[in-house]
Amino acid sequence: MLICAGEPGKQLKGLSKMATLVDPPGGWRYGFPKLYPYGKDFSKLREWLLAEGYPEKDIELALKYTRYWEDKEENIRFEDKS
Repeated sequence: MLICAGEPGKQLKGLSKMATLVDPPGGWRYGFPKLYPYGKDFSKLREWLLAEGYPEKDIELALKYTRYWEDKEENIRFEDKS
């Protein structure tokens, strides 16, 4: 079971039964891994990482070395970090 930051439903709304997860280098400091709301369309990754609190100075590294994977929605447990 994967523990993921965020609210169930809000992030999974409109996604298929499989969810794409993103874990950039050092992402644990910023609440990653997180669900990527755009499925397999990574053209918005830069903007999304910034919006999710990933530091701008590390974006190029993240675009090169981020880990991606898919998992079934029912395997993801959400943890409220607020």
